[in-house]
Amino acid sequence: MPKPILTDEILEKYKEDEKYLDRRIKDEMMDDTKLVRKYDKLEQKLQKKQVNKSRRIENAKRDERDKSMNKWIVILVLLIIALAFAVLKL
Repeated sequence: MPKPILTDEILEKYKEDEKYLDRRIKDEMMDDTKLVRKYDKLEQKLQKKQVNKSRRIENAKRDERDKSMNKWIVILVLLIIALAFAVLKL
């Protein structure tokens, strides 16, 4: 007579393994929440630094644009003065 495929020992081992896996999943989920809390603070700090860096870049671009605009305004004013001087001289 052949041995049955599912014996009581196999079923019992399966149940134990299932309980072990359930406990392990719960433990992993608890660890995940701890990690999320821990790294959430770090992520917020990094994002704050990123915002500051972004503002510095924007400020640098604005300063560069302002310098360029000031240069063109000075050139334009000098040309208008030269034109006015030339017209009045005639």
